[in-house]
Amino acid sequence: MAYSIKEASEKLNMSAHTLRYYEKEKVILTIPRNKNGVRQYSDNDINWLELVNCFKETGMSLADIKRIVELSIGPNSDKNIPKRKDILIAHRKNVVVKINEMQKNLQKVDGKIAYYNHLSSLV
Repeated sequence: MAYSIKEASEKLNMSAHTLRYYEKEKVILTIPRNKNGVRQYSDNDINWLELVNCFKETGMSLADIKRIVELSIGPNSDKNIPKRKDILIAHRKNVVVKINEMQKNLQKVDGKIAYYNHLSSLV
Protein backbone atom coordinates (compact mmCIF):
# COMPACT_ATOMS: atom_id res chain seq x y z
CA MET A 1 0.00 0.00 0.00
CA ALA A 2 1.16 3.55 -0.69
CA TYR A 3 0.59 6.45 1.69
CA SER A 4 0.78 10.14 0.93
CA ILE A 5 2.80 12.30 3.32
CA LYS A 6 -0.47 13.38 4.97
CA GLU A 7 -1.57 9.77 5.46
CA ALA A 8 1.88 8.72 6.68
CA SER A 9 2.02 11.65 9.06
CA GLU A 10 -1.40 10.76 10.52
CA LYS A 11 -0.55 7.06 10.76
CA LEU A 12 2.75 7.81 12.51
CA ASN A 13 1.55 10.77 14.57
CA MET A 14 4.47 12.79 13.13
CA SER A 15 4.29 16.07 11.32
CA ALA A 16 4.84 16.19 7.57
CA HIS A 17 7.67 18.60 8.35
CA THR A 18 9.39 15.90 10.44
CA LEU A 19 8.98 13.34 7.65
CA ARG A 20 10.51 15.72 5.11
CA TYR A 21 13.32 16.54 7.56
CA TYR A 22 14.09 12.84 8.09
CA GLU A 23 14.28 12.36 4.34
CA LYS A 24 16.54 15.40 3.92
CA GLU A 25 18.82 14.24 6.74
CA LYS A 26 18.98 10.70 5.31
CA VAL A 27 17.31 9.16 8.35
CA ILE A 28 15.09 7.46 5.79
CA LEU A 29 15.92 6.68 2.22
CA THR A 30 14.50 8.90 -0.49
CA ILE A 31 10.80 8.28 -0.74
CA PRO A 32 9.60 7.57 -4.28
CA ARG A 33 7.09 9.95 -5.80
CA ASN A 34 4.17 9.37 -8.09
CA LYS A 35 3.77 11.01 -11.50
CA ASN A 36 2.47 14.16 -9.78
CA GLY A 37 5.51 14.39 -7.50
CA VAL A 38 3.63 13.29 -4.38
CA ARG A 39 5.66 11.19 -1.95
CA GLN A 40 4.48 7.57 -1.73
CA TYR A 41 5.39 5.92 1.58
CA SER A 42 5.33 2.11 1.58
CA ASP A 43 4.46 -0.17 4.48
CA ASN A 44 8.22 -0.78 4.86
CA ASP A 45 8.79 2.98 5.11
CA ILE A 46 6.08 3.22 7.76
CA ASN A 47 7.62 0.32 9.71
CA TRP A 48 11.07 1.94 9.60
CA LEU A 49 9.66 5.30 10.68
CA GLU A 50 7.91 3.63 13.62
CA LEU A 51 11.29 2.23 14.64
CA VAL A 52 12.95 5.64 14.18
CA ASN A 53 10.24 7.13 16.39
CA CYS A 54 10.95 4.46 19.02
CA PHE A 55 14.66 5.25 18.86
CA LYS A 56 14.01 8.99 19.22
CA GLU A 57 11.53 8.55 22.08
CA THR A 58 14.06 6.43 23.95
CA GLY A 59 16.79 9.03 23.52
CA MET A 60 18.86 7.74 20.60
CA SER A 61 20.71 10.52 18.84
CA LEU A 62 19.92 11.41 15.26
CA ALA A 63 23.59 10.72 14.47
CA ASP A 64 23.27 7.12 15.71
CA ILE A 65 20.05 6.61 13.76
CA LYS A 66 21.73 7.94 10.63
CA ARG A 67 24.71 5.65 11.27
CA ILE A 68 22.39 2.63 11.41
CA VAL A 69 20.86 3.71 8.08
CA GLU A 70 24.30 4.15 6.51
CA LEU A 71 25.35 0.71 7.72
CA SER A 72 22.11 -0.83 6.44
CA ILE A 73 22.42 0.14 2.80
CA GLY A 74 24.73 -0.97 0.04
CA PRO A 75 26.16 -4.26 -1.08
CA ASN A 76 28.13 -4.84 2.13
CA SER A 77 25.28 -4.16 4.53
CA ASP A 78 25.28 -7.76 5.83
CA LYS A 79 28.88 -7.32 6.93
CA ASN A 80 27.81 -4.31 8.99
CA ILE A 81 25.29 -6.17 11.12
CA PRO A 82 27.72 -6.39 14.10
CA LYS A 83 28.26 -2.61 13.98
CA ARG A 84 24.51 -1.97 13.90
CA LYS A 85 24.04 -4.41 16.74
CA ASP A 86 26.72 -2.62 18.80
CA ILE A 87 24.89 0.71 18.38
CA LEU A 88 21.65 -0.92 19.54
CA ILE A 89 23.31 -2.65 22.51
CA ALA A 90 24.82 0.66 23.66
CA HIS A 91 21.45 2.36 23.23
CA ARG A 92 19.70 -0.40 25.16
CA LYS A 93 22.08 0.12 28.09
CA ASN A 94 21.18 3.83 28.12
CA VAL A 95 17.46 3.01 28.02
CA VAL A 96 17.83 0.61 30.98
CA VAL A 97 19.63 3.32 32.98
CA LYS A 98 16.81 5.78 32.21
CA ILE A 99 14.16 3.21 33.17
CA ASN A 100 15.90 2.58 36.49
CA GLU A 101 16.11 6.32 37.16
CA MET A 102 12.43 6.72 36.32
CA GLN A 103 11.50 3.82 38.62
CA LYS A 104 13.38 5.46 41.50
CA ASN A 105 11.61 8.74 40.78
CA LEU A 106 8.27 6.95 40.60
CA GLN A 107 8.91 5.45 44.02
CA LYS A 108 9.50 8.94 45.40
CA VAL A 109 6.28 10.20 43.83
CA ASP A 110 4.38 7.19 45.21
CA GLY A 111 5.91 7.85 48.62
CA LYS A 112 4.71 11.44 48.54
CA ILE A 113 1.22 10.34 47.50
CA ALA A 114 1.17 7.82 50.36
CA TYR A 115 2.26 10.58 52.74
CA TYR A 116 -0.56 12.86 51.57
CA ASN A 117 -3.04 10.00 51.79
CA HIS A 118 -1.94 9.49 55.38
CA LEU A 119 -2.33 13.20 56.16
CA SER A 120 -5.76 13.25 54.52
CA SER A 121 -6.93 10.39 56.69
CA LEU A 122 -5.99 12.37 59.80
CA VAL A 123 -8.10 15.37 58.84
